[in-house]
Amino acid sequence: MLTLENFNQEDQRKIKAIPKTFKVTGIVFLALCVPASFLFGLLGLTKRGHGYWATTIILLAFFSLVTLFILIKDYFLYYRDKTKQQKYKGVITIIGKSTKKGAKTIFTDVPELKKVSLYTDKLFERVRIGDKLTIEISKFSKTMFRLDKDQIDLLNH
Repeated sequence: MLTLENFNQEDQRKIKAIPKTFKVTGIVFLALCVPASFLFGLLGLTKRGHGYWATTIILLAFFSLVTLFILIKDYFLYYRDKTKQQKYKGVITIIGKSTKKGAKTIFTDVPELKKVSLYTDKLFERVRIGDKLTIEISKFSKTMFRLDKDQIDLLNH
């Protein structure tokens, strides 16, 4: 069972660091999507293509809209965490694991937190189905503050 608690000083510090990820998303967009748009623009030169510049502009607009959607969604989750300052805290039991589409996801037995994304292979491999984990996670953006298994900190170990 999870309880709803307010952030402490350390949690607030971690939440305030989230805007750095917005910058990373922007840099990834500039580093990958813009050059990819120009490269895929070459497909517009094929027999049934629409021309280099038309294809490039369409792809660049598409990538821009997807990036903008991701940034806006993440910003609103960050903003809600920053204003409400609430987190879930308690013990969860892992009832399933998945690596579908490259995402490392664990499924839990609590209704408030049905699934949790783990962002490293090392962390994903350290947990097993049936494990009981102590977790502290922000309510909206799902920023993880604590994840313990048998009194061992899995996030910093």
